[in-house]
Amino acid sequence: MSTLRNSLIRLAHQKPELRAHLLPLLRQGGCEKLPEGGMRDNCEKKVEEGKDKKASLTRTAKITQKDLEKVNKMTDDNQHTMALATLAGLLEMDKIQKVLVLVEKIWDIMNFMPPDLLQFRTALSKQVYAVAKRTVVDGDDSGKTVYDYLA
Repeated sequence: MSTLRNSLIRLAHQKPELRAHLLPLLRQGGCEKLPEGGMRDNCEKKVEEGKDKKASLTRTAKITQKDLEKVNKMTDDNQHTMALATLAGLLEMDKIQKVLVLVEKIWDIMNFMPPDLLQFRTALSKQVYAVAKRTVVDGDDSGKTVYDYLA
């Protein structure tokens, strides 16, 4: 690994506010920058293998349109935490679902969402949405993911 690359990684780690600007620089080194021949061919082969691996990460869930409408209705009714908990349950993310139900209980008791709790819920939502983005609805031939159906 080059020292410039190491320095960029170190800087991104030390200064989180610069990450959005630094990380794209790290991602720009592509196969086309390699000389023609074996190294470039091997690089392109690895890129294709990565695409295949990413495609295999797609999963199918037994989620119906009615289930997704229920989640969207909860969101429309400003019940964001319970909508997220329901979605986590549909995606078989049982531990996260249980934690989100507890977050909702804390909100009910306090009548507001403390900033730290909101941050925690946001972190959980990112995990749930990441799974929703790679989960397709069983029997849906459109190729849309669960995430695509969320309002």
